[in-house]
Amino acid sequence: MNLPQGRTEKRYQFVDNFSVTKAQHDVKFGADISVIRGSSYFPRTNDGSFVFATDQPFDAADLSTYPTQYTVEHFNPNFILPNELYAFFAQDTWRAKGRLTLNLGMRYDFETGYGKINGVPDDHNNVQPRVGFVWSPFNDARTAIRGGWGLYVDRSFLNVQLDVAAAQNSDTIVIANPGYPDPFSRGTLAP
Repeated sequence: MNLPQGRTEKRYQFVDNFSVTKAQHDVKFGADISVIRGSSYFPRTNDGSFVFATDQPFDAADLSTYPTQYTVEHFNPNFILPNELYAFFAQDTWRAKGRLTLNLGMRYDFETGYGKINGVPDDHNNVQPRVGFVWSPFNDARTAIRGGWGLYVDRSFLNVQLDVAAAQNSDTIVIANPGYPDPFSRGTLAP
């Protein structure tokens, strides 16, 4: 299948966070920027793979034990994986009047791996608002009602981009109902 495979990565990261407290507000903001330069060895199906419809042992005299498909890809399995991650956030914890505290925040994430590796547009639509509250209905410091909502995005760990790059740069052969162990001894070449 696709083993062995491996990846090395060099990451240069800048992180800085700030806090400011003024009267009823605790304001936090910051940035996290990573410049990543990776290389990967990812052979996928360079050696070919068979798909069987049964778990019965192979029997050359029984066609039901033959594979149903054979796939092989020919490409250079060595990839360069450049990526930059940019994250910025701001949040205000506001102790409003009475026994109510509001948390209001915004985060923005941007990643460049799709464009740099696959030549497709990167997603610039990663604005992530957050809202939360704590309300103490009684003045006893024992009861609190909490709630919150946020929109979140996840960062890629480059496997999707790596799969797409392999597919973009490969010549793939698919044989339906191939021979076994020589897939080219019978079957139909898929278009």
